[in-house]
Amino acid sequence: MQSYLGNHIHKAIRKTMLIKAFIQKYWGNGVMILAIALLLFNPDVKVWVLQRLMDVGLFNAPAHEEKSEALSDNKITNLLFTGTDDKIISTDELKGKVVFINFWATWCPPCLAEMPSVNALWLKLQPDARFIFIIADADGNFETSLPFMQTNNYSLPLYRPAGAIPANIFGGTLPTTIIIDPTGKIVNRNQGIENYDTPEMVTYLKGLLTKPGI
Repeated sequence: MQSYLGNHIHKAIRKTMLIKAFIQKYWGNGVMILAIALLLFNPDVKVWVLQRLMDVGLFNAPAHEEKSEALSDNKITNLLFTGTDDKIISTDELKGKVVFINFWATWCPPCLAEMPSVNALWLKLQPDARFIFIIADADGNFETSLPFMQTNNYSLPLYRPAGAIPANIFGGTLPTTIIIDPTGKIVNRNQGIENYDTPEMVTYLKGLLTKPGI
């Protein structure tokens, strides 16, 4: 556990230093305090900065099966989600498919910053019915999340949880993304902003369909 926490602390420190370097490069020391204030209090500015950091590869999602204590209990229980058409989808019914579940909210800047990359990944994989995306509004409020999707021209399948979500799936951190292989095993659980629109991620997800035991 100490090793796991240590890795996350190291990652957080590295990201903080890169953000500081980014601010210094683009705005200079004289306005750093103002820039930091905008990052803290202006969600739109925070989204923009996070996306620029994604552009330089800072938040690229891990494109490999995760091996950590966080996934020691990686067999998923049945999860239920309701779509915008009021139909319920069950993860038990999705065995044999790769399932990408993203928990997010419209008020969450890191969620909004990574959403274009999630949408781009979906567009690449959508033609193959073996890939299922569940974009789960953690607030369960389609009145705000559906207009957001429409305004931004996202074609992502929008859902809300239709039952309790175990803590090993979603512990409250937004965004949280889990990837489930065709056997029903959780192979990735990412908490926080990630860039999913990478060639490595596409290759990794396609590889889950052909790995031994599938």
